[in-house]
Amino acid sequence: MPDENKTRAQLLSEVHDLRQRLEQAEQTTSRQMAVDRVRAEALAMRSFDDLRHVAASLFREIRSLRGAVFGCNLAVIDKRAERIHDYAAKRSPRLKGIGWTSPDLVEMDGDIAIGYREYDPSHPNYATYLSQWGRGEVWTIDSRTDDWDRPRGFAEDFDLSQVDEDYFPPELEIIIVPFEHGSVSLHTTGGRDDVVDLVRDFAEAVHLGYVRFLDFRRVTEGQRLQIEEYERELTRAHDLQMGLMPQRAPRIPGYDFAGSCTPARQVGGDMYRAYILPDGRLVGFLADATGHAMEAMIPLMIFAGILEDHVAGSERITQIFGSLNRSLCRALPKQTFVCLSMGILDPEKRTLTVSNSGCPYPYHYSAASGCLDEIALDGYPLGVSNSATYFEKVVDLAPGDRAVFCSDGLVEAANSQGEAFGFDRLQGTIQVGCDRGLTTAGLHRHIVRTVLTFQDDRTQEDDMTIIVVGVRRKR
Repeated sequence: MPDENKTRAQLLSEVHDLRQRLEQAEQTTSRQMAVDRVRAEALAMRSFDDLRHVAASLFREIRSLRGAVFGCNLAVIDKRAERIHDYAAKRSPRLKGIGWTSPDLVEMDGDIAIGYREYDPSHPNYATYLSQWGRGEVWTIDSRTDDWDRPRGFAEDFDLSQVDEDYFPPELEIIIVPFEHGSVSLHTTGGRDDVVDLVRDFAEAVHLGYVRFLDFRRVTEGQRLQIEEYERELTRAHDLQMGLMPQRAPRIPGYDFAGSCTPARQVGGDMYRAYILPDGRLVGFLADATGHAMEAMIPLMIFAGILEDHVAGSERITQIFGSLNRSLCRALPKQTFVCLSMGILDPEKRTLTVSNSGCPYPYHYSAASGCLDEIALDGYPLGVSNSATYFEKVVDLAPGDRAVFCSDGLVEAANSQGEAFGFDRLQGTIQVGCDRGLTTAGLHRHIVRTVLTFQDDRTQEDDMTIIVVGVRRKR
């Protein structure tokens, strides 16, 4: 019988031990899962405001493991800005039917309120906190001492006696566990021995997420600085490109000129220019370099740098195209080229001599007949082939006539359905404007507005450049 009783006692003891081990295992698992949830929240941080979510998660998880938790603080040190960001989590006062007056108190998930304070070097708590934190040791604050801050988020004259002891216990201990970039504090009662290790686990989880946030911020800041520098470069390039265009229209008695270039991006590959030669003739042209944005800017700048010398050194427009082509074949990178459409106006002879290399055909409107005709000229883009040949056409002008030069950006402009504006619409638009008797500037505005209206809200995909030359009617 004694042996039987002994065996039963042993069994009961083993069952008891097993229950304890299971409870410990369950507690360990629950604790690890709670820490993991806080770590996940911390790893998701993308701004300091996200610390509110981390503080709420800390309070919720620690309170689920240890009931006597009345508040939780998460403080992080922003050394670069010389700031301490301190987030305090507590059960929402609304659960007790109590409102608050501070705009800094934010309710999270309906049951947790987050208060926020920021300390800079001018605040007395700044140096005190850094001194304690710098020791790397756990420290405590007793709510019965003067070191304890008033619960944040309530009016200065709020009577704390309105809140029961379950919300603000009279004997509250704040246990502060530091980590590399700040600290986690727990407001509790009943001693610190069983709390420090628990808080330290959560502090390490927060530390991991905060370090990742700092890395994310460094990368983001680096990217922001790179983007800002790129934007500055684009602005300089845009100003440089716009500087290639005429600041004002050239003036020749009896004739009008209008032109514009609208890059699809901040920088484009189109340009136009018009200027008067020493012999009184007007040179007007538009150029379209290969590619888009900065890619097209390089061949465009090379072209602009050599253009005027070739114009001044050539008597015929085909000579200008030939010499430009040979120079660009040598100067441009492979598989880059420039399309050019040019007209030379002789005001005495009232003629317009035109040549073209890869641009859409220019148009001539005859006021006498009311007809709009293409000035059909084909030629390789400049810089493609050393042996390319170029041709010219001489157009006789009369009062009321118009000549229109367009880059392919107008023809290829597409609407939200992907339908291109096209040559037919372009020709029809010019015809309508001329039939209405629009001035040179008015015809220019009419064409541009019609294309932009057709595009509606669709993003412009290519540069749009247009030149209009008009002969004034006799009064």
